[in-house]
Amino acid sequence: MTRRLMVRAAVLILVLASLVGLSSVALGRNYDFPHLLIEARILEDGTVQIRETRTVAFEGRYTGLFQWIRLNQGLEITDIHVGEPANPYQYNPSHDIGPSCTYFAERRGNQMYIDWSFEAADEVRTFVVSYTVHNAVLAHDDVAEFYYQFVGSEWEKGVKEAEVVLYLPPGAAKDQIRAWGHGPLHGVVEIVDNQTVRWIVDDLPAETMLEGRVAFPLSLVPRAARRTGEEALPKILEEETAWAEEANRKRQAARRDIALATAIGLFAIVAPVALWSRYGRAHKADFDGDYYRELPADYTPAELGVLWNSGSVTTKDFTATILDLARRRVISIIEEIRDNKGMFKKRTEVDYVFTKLEYEGVLKLHEQSLLDFLFDQAAGGAGQIKLSEIEQFARKKKRTFAEFWRGWQEEVKLTAEDLNFFEKPNRVRGGAVLVGIGSMILAMIAFVIGWLFSGVALILASITLTITGAALQRRSVRGQNDYVRWKAFRRFLLHFSELDRHEVPSLIIWEHYLVYAVTLGVAQQVIKQLEIVFPNLEDQNYRFGYGWYYYHLGSANSLNQGLSSLTTKIEQSFTQSIQAAVGQTSSGSGMGGSFSGGGGGGFGGGGGGAR
Repeated sequence: MTRRLMVRAAVLILVLASLVGLSSVALGRNYDFPHLLIEARILEDGTVQIRETRTVAFEGRYTGLFQWIRLNQGLEITDIHVGEPANPYQYNPSHDIGPSCTYFAERRGNQMYIDWSFEAADEVRTFVVSYTVHNAVLAHDDVAEFYYQFVGSEWEKGVKEAEVVLYLPPGAAKDQIRAWGHGPLHGVVEIVDNQTVRWIVDDLPAETMLEGRVAFPLSLVPRAARRTGEEALPKILEEETAWAEEANRKRQAARRDIALATAIGLFAIVAPVALWSRYGRAHKADFDGDYYRELPADYTPAELGVLWNSGSVTTKDFTATILDLARRRVISIIEEIRDNKGMFKKRTEVDYVFTKLEYEGVLKLHEQSLLDFLFDQAAGGAGQIKLSEIEQFARKKKRTFAEFWRGWQEEVKLTAEDLNFFEKPNRVRGGAVLVGIGSMILAMIAFVIGWLFSGVALILASITLTITGAALQRRSVRGQNDYVRWKAFRRFLLHFSELDRHEVPSLIIWEHYLVYAVTLGVAQQVIKQLEIVFPNLEDQNYRFGYGWYYYHLGSANSLNQGLSSLTTKIEQSFTQSIQAAVGQTSSGSGMGGSFSGGGGGGFGGGGGGAR
C-alpha cells in the first residue's frame, strides 16, 4: 500500500469513526439499572436456586440484554428461564438472537452465556432471570460454606440499588450463621434471622463485584455433593478477619481523607481571600475627582503604559513613543500619498516617512533604542525611512525584529522601575506561589496513596494559591495615586468637547495630550473631538503638528483624517509585524456489618450488557 493510499485509508477510518460517534450521540442511547434484587435459596442437597429481578431504564431503542456467569471450580448451571414478571419468554433452541420475547443460553468455554430479546424504547422494564447452581456449596468437616459472586466485575453498568437475599434451610440458630460481604466498602451484610442473610449496596459501581460468603451448620445440607474432608472455619475466619481489618483501615483512611480534604478546601478558599485583603487590595488614592485636566505626570507615554497595563508593554506604547519623539522634534513625520493604477480603478495608498532630525536633548534608554532600530538597523544608517520599509524589514528579518521588540519591551520596563509604580515582590507573594506548587506535588502523592478527596482539595489549593500569589502585585502608593489621576485624565479626554471652551487647553498642549491618549487607547476619540473644538485643527495662527507632522494637502478635514490614519496605521503595522515575527521564532468475624474489600474467590461472577 502506497503512502497516499495509507493516508486516504486513515482519513476514511477517522471519518467513519466520527460518523459512528455522531450517530450514537444523535440516537441518545443509554440505559441504567435502577434496582436489582437477587434471591438465592440453598436446598438440602447443596444446590442453589437463584432468581435475579433486574429493573432497566432505557433511553433510546434497545432490542436485548445479555449476561454471562463464570463456571469456575466445577460450577454447573441448569434450569435457566428468562422473562418479565407477567410474561415468561420462550426458549430459542437456535442458540442465536431470536425474535422479541425469546431467549437462549449456551455454554461458551468456562462461562454460561444468556441472551434475551425484546423491544424497548424510552421506558422502564423489569426482567427476571432464574437458574439453578450446582456444586456451589462446599461441605467441610466443620461447617458448610456458600461463597458466591452474585454480581460479577464485568458488568458495563452499575446498579443504583442492589439487594441480595439468601434463604438457608431450616434448622440452625441465628448465632450459628456467619456472613461476610465483599465489594464496595459502603455495602452492608445483615443476618436477618436463622434462615435469612441479606446484602445491600447502594450505588454499586460498574465493573465492581458484589460477593457474599456464608458459613452455616453442616447439618443444613446433609446431601451436599461437594465434600472437602477438612476443617475450614478457622481458615475462613482468618481470611475474613484480615480482609475486615484492611477494610476498616481503608474506612479510617477515607474518613481522614475527607476530614483533611475539608480542611484543605477551606484553606484554599480562606487563604487567598486573606492574602488578597492584606497584600493585594489597592491603596486608597489621594484623589477622587471625575476629571483631571492636565497631565498627571511628566514621564514618557511608554512608561505610562507600564503603569496602565499592569507591567506590560504594548504596541500602543510603541506608537505613542514615535509620536512623542516627533512632537519633541527628534523626528519628523511626512504623510505620503500615492495613486496606484489598477486594472479597473485607481487605488490610493498612504505611507509615512520618518526623518531623523538634529536633537541636542537627552533621550531615555528606550527612546534611543527605538531611534537606533529605525535609522541604523532598518534604514541601514540612512536618516530617513518609510513605514512600508519598516514593514518589509520586519517581514524579511523576523528574528532581528522580534529580538528588537522583546528587548525594547524590557528596556521600557527597566526605565519604569525607577518610577516605583509597583510594590516590590515580597516574601508573602513568593511563599504563596511556592505553597501552591508544593500543593500540586502533594496532590500527586495523595492520588498515588489513594487519598482522592485530599488530592482534589490540594489541586484546588494549588490553583488558588498560585494564581493569588502571582496576582498579588499591586501598585505602590505613588503608582495608585498616578493611576487614579490617569483614569480621570482619560475621562477628560473622552468628554472635553462637552466642556466650556475656556476650560479646554490650547491646541499646542493637545499635541502633548494626544501622545498619552494613544497609550490610554482613546486617540481616535480625541482627534474627533479636537476637530469639533478646533476646526481644521487650527488655533489662531497655530496648526496642529506644526514643525513635526506634514500632511497631504487636500480637503478641510485632511489633517484630522491624516492624524487618525497616522495613529491607526503605525499601531496596526507594528502589531502585524510583531505577531508575524514573534510567532515565527517561537518553539515549542462474620456476624454481619459492613463489607470488606477482599474476596474475589467465590463461585460465579461474570458480567453483561445491553444491545
